[in-house]
Amino acid sequence: MIDLAENLNLRDVRKISRQPWVVTSEKDLAELLSLLVSPARTLPVYLLTPPDSAKLGLPVAQYLLDEVELAKRMQGLGVVVAMPKHLNPLWTAKVGRIWSAFMGAVRTYRPGLNFDQDSPTSHPLALADKVMAFDRNGLRAEAAFSDFLVERAFQEAASRSLEWAPCLSYADALRRESEQAGARADKAGSSIESLRKQVEAQTKRADEWEGIAGSFDTDVNSLSRELEGEKEDNSKLRRYIETLRAQLQGKTGKSPDSAIPIPSAYEELSPWVDRYLAGRLALHPRALRGLKDAAYKDVGLCYRALLCLAMEYRDMRLRSEGDDSPRLAWEKKLQELELKYDGSITKERAGQEGDTYFVKYPVGSERNQFLQFHLRKGKVKDDELCLAIYFFWDEEKQRVVVGWLPSHLENRLT
Repeated sequence: MIDLAENLNLRDVRKISRQPWVVTSEKDLAELLSLLVSPARTLPVYLLTPPDSAKLGLPVAQYLLDEVELAKRMQGLGVVVAMPKHLNPLWTAKVGRIWSAFMGAVRTYRPGLNFDQDSPTSHPLALADKVMAFDRNGLRAEAAFSDFLVERAFQEAASRSLEWAPCLSYADALRRESEQAGARADKAGSSIESLRKQVEAQTKRADEWEGIAGSFDTDVNSLSRELEGEKEDNSKLRRYIETLRAQLQGKTGKSPDSAIPIPSAYEELSPWVDRYLAGRLALHPRALRGLKDAAYKDVGLCYRALLCLAMEYRDMRLRSEGDDSPRLAWEKKLQELELKYDGSITKERAGQEGDTYFVKYPVGSERNQFLQFHLRKGKVKDDELCLAIYFFWDEEKQRVVVGWLPSHLENRLT
């Protein structure tokens, strides 16, 4: 692979190299971003960031992992990028805090990255303390983590489907040969040899696809059984959590949510939702992406609006028939927060706005989900003064899914 890469100038969007890519300018950051989102990229990108020696409490190199040695081992398997400290704020501004890496962390950006649709957890972030505490196969810390990354890169390379074009598979080559033989045979006035070669080629091709289909069928059946089991376990856990929540409220006389803190910065929103609203409200990756440019000044109201969706709105969706108290509690909370709740836009008009009012859901699928509702406050077209939270109700998981916040989505009328 090393000789091929060096002598034949192999590329995966950019030239495959045994040297780390040390980004040094904003232009490099733009090229890095372009590489990450390129649909043609097939190799993972490993972003290394400078650690803080004082925070770790021990002297360390410029990067926790040896970027030169790692790049040599990763040639043909991945791209190693080293980002100096002074460029980190600029990179974070480009991709958002949840997609960035800093303070010695190592981020893996896998192929097929879509910032608006992917979950950040699908592109792993290893913090500096995790790297330093890594223990594997007799190795420790940086050496162990580098070894882990290389082994995982080999595993992913071995399981990756290949794009053969412009090369031909054996069956395709036989088919091409039969076509050419047919043309020659037609000129000679005989088609027997052509027919024989065509039959041989089609038989080979059918055998190839039958084997592939059988393998995929086995994998799909196995994954389907695992998925059904996971869904059932998740459903049981949700019911158990709801039972515990009700028991706690019954014993204390207060809602377990009454002590939830309200942060003052958007940077804390994602971990806050994960910690306090898990199972009741989820932020779609596109919503997390929207936070990168959040300008709405009343940050606390944004948090309280999400809490309201996870509590009063969800209770209203789950209310028993004939019980009107959850609806009244929801309406009361809206008045208290001075929020308006209604449909975001008609589905017909939404279809005229491209993907603006749709997200891919479940995350990772190709299924379009309409952002049917929104909470809003303010009428002036000013992102600092107007709040808008677009969401839909996931009936299967019984939770609110927020697809965009905190600004209004553009449409032809606005």
